[in-house]
Amino acid sequence: MKKTFILLSIIFTSCIGTDVVDDPVVPQEITINEATQAIMLGDERVFTVTYFNEYGIEETISPDWFIEDTEIASVSSSGVVTAKSMGQTSLIAKFNEAESEPVLITVTGSVDDVATVIVQAEATQIDIGVSIQLTAMALNILENEIMGLPVSWSVDDNSIAILNESGLLTGKSEGVVKVTATIEGIKSDPFIVNVGGQAKTTTLSGESGYIAEGTATLSKAADGTVTLILGEDFKTSFALGTFIYLSNFTSGGDTKANGLDLGEIKENGAHTFNVTALDSDVDLTTYRYVIILCKPASITFGVGDFQK
Repeated sequence: MKKTFILLSIIFTSCIGTDVVDDPVVPQEITINEATQAIMLGDERVFTVTYFNEYGIEETISPDWFIEDTEIASVSSSGVVTAKSMGQTSLIAKFNEAESEPVLITVTGSVDDVATVIVQAEATQIDIGVSIQLTAMALNILENEIMGLPVSWSVDDNSIAILNESGLLTGKSEGVVKVTATIEGIKSDPFIVNVGGQAKTTTLSGESGYIAEGTATLSKAADGTVTLILGEDFKTSFALGTFIYLSNFTSGGDTKANGLDLGEIKENGAHTFNVTALDSDVDLTTYRYVIILCKPASITFGVGDFQK
């Protein structure tokens, strides 16, 4: 008895999924989809993750969740964070050998409290001996700015850069530093500055009627590590399967076939990609463009040109 097998090919014209391919083995990666969060005392917030296995294929998983200070907040096995007392702590997700970057959780008692601290500067790269002024902005839980509060500054490595009490950062030696601002006990996410390395910055623009805006910085640290950073001002249109690529083409098809897939994004705001971890041969001149790509449909949502 013969059996006939029929292969059906379905072509999707919208961004509704991700491709499964035979990729080389890469480090597992888990990312908490939600950025730094402020939660009112007694409220709850649901957190989710995106996980890529050792072949770079996205999988649906149930990670292990951890809260640094369980007196401030608790987290359930399903990622529900409950605010217990005022203060700030961090949330981490783990699965197999992968561990996420921590996400700050701030518990506030009223709309008058500081909920978020944001560090800003005109650049993320400085030369040795050069100074740059950093500023810190405090926001309440409604994202309204709170003015006139004192700021405490810190830098993680004084041998690479020194930071004075007014937020002036001066490069001392080659390397990468993380700067943190604290206002009324609430810390900012680390602001990364590349000292003595190299960097290129571009402004994203939308394509084909889609939204794409904000800054993208491609930097090379003194140790050779290449990193792509999307700034806090980053904003784009979203569909299922929206990815960031480095490419020498602006067309979606050519980018998908020949560009470097840095990973999927599901929200606006700051994102950091370790390019060297994906391809150790990449330099600042390897790719001309950063592309926001609807990967399943090969549609370019946005472009940034590092040569402009």
